[in-house]
Amino acid sequence: MLRFEKRPRELENGQSLVEMAFGLVVMLIILAGVLDLGRLYFTFVALEDAAGEAALFLSINPGCQSGASNPGPDINCANPNNANWRAKNAGGGIVNLNTTVVSVDSKCYQSDGVTQRTTCYPAAYGHADGVETGDVIEVKLTYHYTLMTPVIPEIAGANTIDLVSQATAVIIVVP
Repeated sequence: MLRFEKRPRELENGQSLVEMAFGLVVMLIILAGVLDLGRLYFTFVALEDAAGEAALFLSINPGCQSGASNPGPDINCANPNNANWRAKNAGGGIVNLNTTVVSVDSKCYQSDGVTQRTTCYPAAYGHADGVETGDVIEVKLTYHYTLMTPVIPEIAGANTIDLVSQATAVIIVVP
């Protein structure tokens, strides 16, 4: 009668394959998360740049928030000469910012630089005479970032993340 005994090495033949299968799943989930976080950071940097671009433009042209408003005969606010267009096209097309919500607010101060004036228009655009040189303008951009990988939204609990960027600038020129 022949006796077959399995040696310990023969018992471990499938162990490496099972370990690789489990490890590969975990590594792919981590890689997907890293890719989404990298895209998220890149988009946030582009959003910061867009907010700064819009605030800088409004510090020189406070009456041109959008292409629709034309506060004076000397100001042409058609594209690309308005803050909305500048914010949505600041990234050069690498990040699609066309769905970005642009909101602009102004802080109008009295001559002491501390007390806010009540005569400042809340949106101040379309009424360029409501702001003065030295007033502060705030641009806030909101972008709905969609996660790309199918596993990460399940972990995060949502498919979109709202990215918000804000920039302020001092009004330099009033038309």
